[in-house]
Amino acid sequence: MIGVETVEAGLRDLSLQGTGKSGGGRFRRVTMEGISTINGNLVCEQFKLDGVGRVNGGIQANFFEVHGVFRSQSGIKAHKVEAEGKLSVHGMFRSETFAINGLLKLTGDCVGERFAMYGGFSMEGMLNADTVELDMQTRCAAKEIGGSIIRVRAAHGGWKRLIGWVVPALRTELVAETIEGDELTLEHVRAQVVRGRDVAIGAGCRIDRVEYTNTLTVHETAIVKERKQA
Repeated sequence: MIGVETVEAGLRDLSLQGTGKSGGGRFRRVTMEGISTINGNLVCEQFKLDGVGRVNGGIQANFFEVHGVFRSQSGIKAHKVEAEGKLSVHGMFRSETFAINGLLKLTGDCVGERFAMYGGFSMEGMLNADTVELDMQTRCAAKEIGGSIIRVRAAHGGWKRLIGWVVPALRTELVAETIEGDELTLEHVRAQVVRGRDVAIGAGCRIDRVEYTNTLTVHETAIVKERKQA
């Protein structure tokens, strides 16, 4: 359970439209439309952005929603995150559920119960969620990934494979030092260590070491340098 501050009754709404600026504070609902900036920390019941927005501070919200381009200069805590577009967060990103379609850049850890993403991400810290479902459309990177159920799939368009061959930095793959969970189903993953109970290493994977306790399957195109059953 993510601890988000309770918003007391009677608070006013904050609405920014067009090109707007405001200070932070405690609000019932915060709406940013157009190109807008908030200077300071926010605590609110609901945060919604349509357009391009920046918060020079941290955010705590029960519901966090973004459609567009958003940047936060500090961490975010929420109960529910829904986003389409590009997000940049300086710090930790914590929510019970994530549903993201687009790109996420994060300097800290990402923590939740369910993380579902269609797109790509770059995390300097770790991704930790009970369930991780990733449908990659571009390169993804995290230091560590942990969870109970982890499923990673990659786009299979011919033009994406061609771009990845010409420019390796744009290859659609997940890069991590360690991936650990109970049920792992991985495609196009490059990792030093994969550790789990039931592990399926799919097409395009390059793994230095796989440690498993129950079952292991490896696709004929995958490369696994070392296998160990505990």
